[in-house]
Amino acid sequence: MKRYILIFILSLSPHLNASSETDETDCTILNQSSMNQCMGIKAERASDKVNELYEEQMAYLTDTQQKELLLKSQQAWLKYRDAACNYVVGPEESRGTMGGFLWADCIMEQSKQRESTLKGYIMCRENGCPY
Repeated sequence: MKRYILIFILSLSPHLNASSETDETDCTILNQSSMNQCMGIKAERASDKVNELYEEQMAYLTDTQQKELLLKSQQAWLKYRDAACNYVVGPEESRGTMGGFLWADCIMEQSKQRESTLKGYIMCRENGCPY
């Protein structure tokens, strides 16, 4: 089990020092508690960006059915994000001391992907797309 965790951590190494457009903080140069807190803040910022883009797209939509579909899409994505991170990081009770860091990193990465999707919706509408 420990070997699998080590392999997983090493597979994340390209992402650990990666910085988003808005946050260039390197969370890997701190002690474990501070690393967990730092990555938690970065994950929260990434989630906030997703929420901001989601709200922007909802405000743009005028059709009630389209709004309902976007709402369902967002709710499904949140369930997917949490399930995917549970799969990648493991159940909370077996995550160990790096669990908080790894969970937050996964949430941040999933949020970046959703951010890209929502930005695509916004860019598309500016180019004449219906949604």
